[in-house]
Amino acid sequence: MIFRSDAMVVIIKTKKPSPILSPNARVNWAQRAREAKKTREVGFWHTYQARRVGFIPHRYRIVWYYCGRTPDVDNIVARCKSFLDGCCDAFGVDDSLLELDGVTRQRVNHKDMANMMEVMFSDGKGGLND
Repeated sequence: MIFRSDAMVVIIKTKKPSPILSPNARVNWAQRAREAKKTREVGFWHTYQARRVGFIPHRYRIVWYYCGRTPDVDNIVARCKSFLDGCCDAFGVDDSLLELDGVTRQRVNHKDMANMMEVMFSDGKGGLND
C-alpha cells in the first residue's frame, strides 16, 4: 500500500486470472462459472488484506505483464472482471462507479513475471500517473 500526501493508492500485485475467463476461450459455461467464482474470492481476499479504513476508490488501472504476443486491451479487461468484482466487494463499493484509468501492457523476459498483473486503485485526488 502506498500513501501520498494528496491521494491514496492501493496496489495489488497478484497472478493473472485464468485464461478460462478470456472472452476468446471456448469452455463449458459451468467451468467458466467455477473459475469466475474462484477469481472473485481471490480478488476479495487480496484486497481485504490491503484495504484501508475510509478509503473509497474512484479509479483503477491495470498493469499486465506479458511475454510473447501483445494481448488485446479489451480481453485483459474482460479477463479481470471477476477479480475486480471481488476487489469492489472488499472495498464495499459498486463496481459500476469505478473509472478505468487505463491498461498498461508491460513486456517482460522472465516467465514468472509474465504471469503477474497489478491493479492500482486510487481515490481520484492525485491520480495514478503521479
